[in-house]
Amino acid sequence: MVDAAMTEFGNVDVLVNNAGVGTAVPATRETPEQFRSVVDINLNGSYWAAQACGRVMQRGSSIVNISSVLGLTTAGLPQAAYSASKAAIHSYTQSLRFQLEKTGVEVIELMPPAVKTDLAADIAEGEVFTLITTDELVKQSFASLKVGALEIRPGQAKLLAFMRRLAPNFINGQVWKASKKLVPAGV
Repeated sequence: MVDAAMTEFGNVDVLVNNAGVGTAVPATRETPEQFRSVVDINLNGSYWAAQACGRVMQRGSSIVNISSVLGLTTAGLPQAAYSASKAAIHSYTQSLRFQLEKTGVEVIELMPPAVKTDLAADIAEGEVFTLITTDELVKQSFASLKVGALEIRPGQAKLLAFMRRLAPNFINGQVWKASKKLVPAGV
């Protein structure tokens, strides 16, 4: 893929790592294969793409890693592997940003909140969660890109990340309260 891009265009200007799969299985019931598959796609896929493209990217190029606000505040959602992989993407993105600083390759993290897609079909809007549309996600993300933000937290992601720093137990409790019906009883 990288060789084809280099042959066709001479450079890789932007890499967007937008891998995101999960299993709606509680952590205690998730098989090692399910966990491994989620981590392989979400985390390892982003790693391998950054490794392949980062070696040929030039000053002014950008790597955009899509993580999730669930990487910061998970509180019992039945997506333990997803949340863990997105937390790892957050950490990996920060490391990559520092390590590529002198190369001129910009490393950006987009940390979306709950978005109105099929993946969020089971999330009830209300007390804790406010879902945004994909159009609103794109609009807010591009507005942040225009001002040079390296960590983009559109919609409710900004508030959840801020509150997680100030009152982690409170925010985790609120997220758990809103999501515990998604976790089967007896887990």
